[in-house]
Amino acid sequence: MTDEKRIVDIMKMGVVCKTHRPVMSLQKYKYSFKGQDAVNFLVSSGTVGTEEEAVRVGDRLLELELIARLTGKGVFLSDNSLYRFVKKLTKDEAFRYATEMSKKILEKDRKYRMSTYKNCFTGSEFVDTFVASHKVDRNEATQTGNAILALRAIVQIRGDKDFEDETTSFYRFKLKREETRTGTGKVPFRSVFDLGDKVSPQNMCIYLFFYLLFFTFTSNKFLMRYHSLERELSRL
Repeated sequence: MTDEKRIVDIMKMGVVCKTHRPVMSLQKYKYSFKGQDAVNFLVSSGTVGTEEEAVRVGDRLLELELIARLTGKGVFLSDNSLYRFVKKLTKDEAFRYATEMSKKILEKDRKYRMSTYKNCFTGSEFVDTFVASHKVDRNEATQTGNAILALRAIVQIRGDKDFEDETTSFYRFKLKREETRTGTGKVPFRSVFDLGDKVSPQNMCIYLFFYLLFFTFTSNKFLMRYHSLERELSRL
């Protein structure tokens, strides 16, 4: 085990991860920690000697992608910037987990506001199932989901760029998606009028625009034909 991974294991035992909401923001970040809290723990636990050294360690963990920055930009900072631990998986591990979860989680249509998302599951469902199957906490299960998402063993249908333990974040197993293809190996035919997996307000506006355009065009042709016949009848 490298020194950096050992430090991450120590941090996981002492740095409190919880839901944070930055000032002047509506975004919530579950299972996150502040840079200042991480620095204070590293110094108080004796893992490093000074705050400056703790900041350098944090910057190294960012570089190795053992932690991820959620707010702010640039190097690791000892302030209220938010971070999250990152779980590393191989591609084989990611697809093995995805295959296992796909046998335990039912994909179905979900509704959110005015849109319908077909054949998907929620982030919270994944976390519930993973926790029950592997006896880990929700933080660890969320990190695993994020690693699986990064390796494209699952795909995001709705939500933030990271995997989230939320009932309004929707995902789909990539393995199951491939199984829905036809026996010839080709993707089933889709009409140009197919609005996709969801009927969003934007899609509906596009559909209505083309409908009105078609209606206007056909109405004009009808009116032109009507007036032509009217003129012919008036000559009789």
